[in-house]
Amino acid sequence: MGDNVSVGAGANIIGPVHVGNNAVIGAGAVVLKDVPDNCIAVGVPARIIEKNRRNKVNEKSDACIRNASGSY
Repeated sequence: MGDNVSVGAGANIIGPVHVGNNAVIGAGAVVLKDVPDNCIAVGVPARIIEKNRRNKVNEKSDACIRNASGSY
């Protein structure tokens, strides 16, 4: 299990599976395969629905900080 992983209620991670850093596992998901870093996995069996989400989060955070500080 990587760092900063979020696992929804009722999710099951079965077997020798690696869940990467900053991954999100949806509620009720059944994870049977590895989930890479920065991905969102949902469903039964779990499938990746979004990749590289960390980059998007960082871009939005940077934009918020720039707007709050008054520099664009």
